[in-house]
Amino acid sequence: MERTLKIILIILGIILIPAIVLFLVFGLTFTGVINPMNIVPEKCNAPSGFICNSARIDEGILTLVLTPQVYGSNLTVTRLEVITPSAAAAPGLDALRYTPSNQLAGMPITITAPLANLPRSGRQVHLVFDLEYVDDFSINKKAEGGEIVVEVS
Repeated sequence: MERTLKIILIILGIILIPAIVLFLVFGLTFTGVINPMNIVPEKCNAPSGFICNSARIDEGILTLVLTPQVYGSNLTVTRLEVITPSAAAAPGLDALRYTPSNQLAGMPITITAPLANLPRSGRQVHLVFDLEYVDDFSINKKAEGGEIVVEVS
């Protein structure tokens, strides 16, 4: 009898302790106390053909500083599209502001665009973005797969 009771207690311990720990972790994550995005380091990866110098979000405005690597061409950025599950961009040229609009390759381009539905200040957000641009020869091109993890200010 005593041995059976010990076996039952061991089995219950093996089942209950992990279940309680998982329940606590889920509860803390659900309430926002634990947020996996807060421990992910900030990063900025530009799409092919560009180098990301910096990225930040201040008061709902995304500011990207990119350096084109398409040497020998002037570039005009015509569209920035932000795709993400945690923020919705106001996509398209009407929502896009950039300085300067026409830039030599190898010189930084600053692109700004308003974002909506961002998490509160101090939280990190993961953004994926694509760029459309025109080169010297009026050829439209698309650079896909830029990625940013940045803290909302």
